[in-house]
Amino acid sequence: MPPESSKFGHESFVARDSQRLQALVAHAPVCVHEFAPNGTIIAINPAGLELLGVEHESQVLGQPLSSAVGEDEIDRILGLLEKALQGETSHYAFHLLTKRGPVHCASWMSPLRNEQGEITRILGMTQDITESQSALQALQESEKRYRQMFEANLAIKLVSDPATGSIVEANQAACDFYGYSHEEIMGLGLQDINTLPREEMMALAGRASRTEQLYFEFQHRLKSGEVRDVEVFSGPLHTPQGLRLFSIVHDVTDRRRAQLQLQESERRFARAVAGTSDGIWEWHIVRGTIYWSPRFKELLGYETDEIQPKEGMLWSFMHPDDVETVKEATRRHLKHNEPYDVRYRLRHRDGKYRMFRARGTVERDAAGEPMVMAGSLEDISEQVAAERARTERRKRIGRQHRAIQSLTTDPGLSSREMDLAFARLTETACEILDVGRASLMLVNEDCSRLVSRDLFVRAKKEHFRGVFHNLQAMPQYLAALESSRALAFEHPLEDERLREFPQGFLQERSVKSMLDIPIRREGKVVGILRLSEVDKARRWRDDEIQFGLDLVSFTVRLLVGAETNEAMRQKRELESQVLHAQKLESLGLMASGVAHDFNNLLVAILGNADLAREDLDENSRAHGLVSSIEHAARRAADLCRQMLAYSGRGLLRVETIDMGDLVAGMVKLMRASLGGNLTLHFTPPNRPLLVEADATQIRQVIMNLIVNAAEAMQDQGGTITLVLEESVVHAEPSQGGLAVPATGSYIELLVQDEGKGMDETILGRMYDPFFSTKFAGRGLGMAAVLGIMGGHGGGIEVMSTVGSGTAFRLQFPVSENALNEMVESHQLEDHGWLGSGRVLLVDDDETVRLLGREMLERLGFQVSVVSNGSDALKEISTQPSGEEWSLVMLDLTMPGMSGLEVLAKIHDLQPGLPVLMSSGYAEEEVRQQLSREDMFAFLAKPYTLAELRSALRAVLSSG
Repeated sequence: MPPESSKFGHESFVARDSQRLQALVAHAPVCVHEFAPNGTIIAINPAGLELLGVEHESQVLGQPLSSAVGEDEIDRILGLLEKALQGETSHYAFHLLTKRGPVHCASWMSPLRNEQGEITRILGMTQDITESQSALQALQESEKRYRQMFEANLAIKLVSDPATGSIVEANQAACDFYGYSHEEIMGLGLQDINTLPREEMMALAGRASRTEQLYFEFQHRLKSGEVRDVEVFSGPLHTPQGLRLFSIVHDVTDRRRAQLQLQESERRFARAVAGTSDGIWEWHIVRGTIYWSPRFKELLGYETDEIQPKEGMLWSFMHPDDVETVKEATRRHLKHNEPYDVRYRLRHRDGKYRMFRARGTVERDAAGEPMVMAGSLEDISEQVAAERARTERRKRIGRQHRAIQSLTTDPGLSSREMDLAFARLTETACEILDVGRASLMLVNEDCSRLVSRDLFVRAKKEHFRGVFHNLQAMPQYLAALESSRALAFEHPLEDERLREFPQGFLQERSVKSMLDIPIRREGKVVGILRLSEVDKARRWRDDEIQFGLDLVSFTVRLLVGAETNEAMRQKRELESQVLHAQKLESLGLMASGVAHDFNNLLVAILGNADLAREDLDENSRAHGLVSSIEHAARRAADLCRQMLAYSGRGLLRVETIDMGDLVAGMVKLMRASLGGNLTLHFTPPNRPLLVEADATQIRQVIMNLIVNAAEAMQDQGGTITLVLEESVVHAEPSQGGLAVPATGSYIELLVQDEGKGMDETILGRMYDPFFSTKFAGRGLGMAAVLGIMGGHGGGIEVMSTVGSGTAFRLQFPVSENALNEMVESHQLEDHGWLGSGRVLLVDDDETVRLLGREMLERLGFQVSVVSNGSDALKEISTQPSGEEWSLVMLDLTMPGMSGLEVLAKIHDLQPGLPVLMSSGYAEEEVRQQLSREDMFAFLAKPYTLAELRSALRAVLSSG
């Protein structure tokens, strides 16, 4: 039952070396023999048997040395034997009696000592030297066999010159041990590897060469500098080169260290046995007795005097399933010296089996037969239970880790698929933790409820939603949740922390144990993960709580990802709206610039045509041609107004209108032009819905939307629905349109069709000028609608789905109070009105200046013209006394100083001087930029002579 003793270990080691020496002797070409102290032969190698001429060693062993020697040589040989017993080594020649007759031989005797230094045997070597040629041939053959054994043997072998100490030969094992190459080691001497002083080392080498001492214990130094303990067996070797010293080296460093450690261990063991908690046993194999220490009996639950153990008694205490295992371990230890360290179950006095660990070793006699086996017995029941628990815990944690890794690395579980991710999370929790229910609950927006986003019932394999907790009714539970890492309820029905739960909530769900883990964002509880056991009460382990926390961390990543995705979506949408607005603004500025410059050209075209027509006979052919030019110019002016409307700077004639009446009139007008498969539906509101707007432009907007809706449904037909109502609109980014400038009450007009709908590409371009889904763009269309709504301070929302139709929602500011209506300037019926006085015409366009001078002079005025605001201010400030200006006709848009800046300067230089502002932009826009609205009159470009006469008469008569 115990590890082998130091004595046995040493003998085993020596036995292995002895086996190697025996193999060497067995193959030696000369007779190698051993004598007992009484001179009887106790060993001889095959070469010796061959030399004697016998077939088996039994014919020689036990025979006296004198039986192989002639009578005349017996006394001399016995004398040499006596010297050998006294420690001397002798060389001699004699005649050996063999089956073939006497053979002339050379021989030597050398004493062999045991560990105590006692001579126990005599080693001899004998060689037939009868014939010189035979001896030489035998010597050569012996040398060959020697070289083979020397080089290939695993033992460390060295050949040295005892006179100089030089190493003359070394096998590969020696090179490997000392760390030198063969060339390096051949250049060394024994003093280079031996730690003894050279003189002492050389003296010992001399004794070995004389066979006075064949065994040595040294310390040899390796090439690396490491010093190793070695045993050296040395003896003389006669070679053609002279006497050499043959040495076999054994590295015994580890063995000696082990022996020292074993001795120290045995001393410690002896000291520890008295106070050890282990039981001690000893089995005397030869006598057949067994000993159990008092502690051994105590481990089985018995008092010291209650059990008197007998050989084989242990089996009666052992679990039947362990008996054969223990017997096999004992057999292998006794037969093969395999370590004896075995675990088995023994029956305690209480009848229960407990796990024990038995360790031991055997002691053997000189022949190697087992005599005593002894060791210790340790109760490892708690260790085994703890180890089993650790193993189970490692398995659980491994499963938990793999489950979390599967969740976090699954590309299908992302913040874009929250419901799928939550479902997988609850299913994973039930499977890994072996619970009946798992629920993920999140706090709603107003923090009043804890609502289940996913509840998985394992028995039904179904997912549910809708379960919630009213947090306002559970303040104590919420406080416990906020202050805890996790809330574990082993017996929830008896737990005070759950008293606030609705009556019957836990009973109805058969909850036996419950674990609530809060989900936190920035330190605030935003939800919980609830795990419920429905079969039996359980204690929640630390690793289970940690797994729940890991699931919560995964949930937080999902929530953060969802918020990030939403923020990115809103950011992209906002960026898209900003880009769209910038594009519309750029197009608006372009349209405004084009309209401004085109209006100046139309002033010349329309004005000159008007003047030419007045100078021509109505019946002349040229009069008709000029009328055609005038008509075309007016159509171009309408296009300019559309472009200005698109840019939001069009000419508005604002008045208070009832949207109900206006829409009803447009519906009645448009019904007549729709196809037979289209229906226009509108229910007028039951009360006036007043807005401040340009009725003509609003009609244009409604017409455009109805025409577009009709074209979207022209193939399949359907209904176009118009709805008018008042509602509150928030100033926030609009979907596919224009946001209102401020939150407030608006009149909303919904125009909805059942047509093809628009995809994202068309929605992104529908406000582009001259863009159309038809073969070719036919004008400003929706671009003008956008501009008109922007000019009216309104908004647009667009909702469209491919295949399901489109809806436009237009929003107009509500008229709180009827505004002072703008009085339109009516042309005077009297075409003969003429004025007088000095007029300063200011315009950067030369054609406008030329036409304006012509028109003003026809109307009786003295005219001066300048091209910019600086020159105009200089003319006004330097006017001669008595030559005051009667009126300034001022362009709104000019390089350098704008018309509005010049207007302010004119008021400072000459207060009360009438000013007629001329522009293609809306008058309302111009007036909104001034604090004094009565400072000027307004004339829209392009204009005719009659329109100029009416405007001049109005402004001069009012002054």
